[in-house]
Amino acid sequence: MVDIRTATTADAEALCALLVQLPVAGPGDVPLPRAHDVLREILADPDRRLFVACAGDDIVGTADVVVLANLTHGGRPYANVENVVVDASARGRGIGRAVMDAVLTFARERGCYKVQLQSNEQRAPAHALYESLGFEPVAKGYRLYF
Repeated sequence: MVDIRTATTADAEALCALLVQLPVAGPGDVPLPRAHDVLREILADPDRRLFVACAGDDIVGTADVVVLANLTHGGRPYANVENVVVDASARGRGIGRAVMDAVLTFARERGCYKVQLQSNEQRAPAHALYESLGFEPVAKGYRLYF
């Protein structure tokens, strides 16, 4: 059984440990003292939700979603999703689907006309999950890191 909830500041260490499993992250990606500050900033934003999936006392999944104001589509906002990850030891148990269901519910409640995300090309199992939820690979993504 997995429970989905909004992250709290007490989750910083567990989130840092989980996020290093993303292909673009690395150990110490965000030093823990800085992670606490960033997490407080995320949690203070009413247009953003950082969801965590809990199996007992362990955080085994997460997704970060932000709703953005928009001047097209009748002024309806859209949602952008980042940092979706399920712990390697917990994959294949429906946790990713449960986290994404929470993301989609949040976006619908906020009146979003679309939800978008980017996913590393090497994450085929994640792509299968997204497509099973109705996402379509319709765009070519670009990134510029500083």
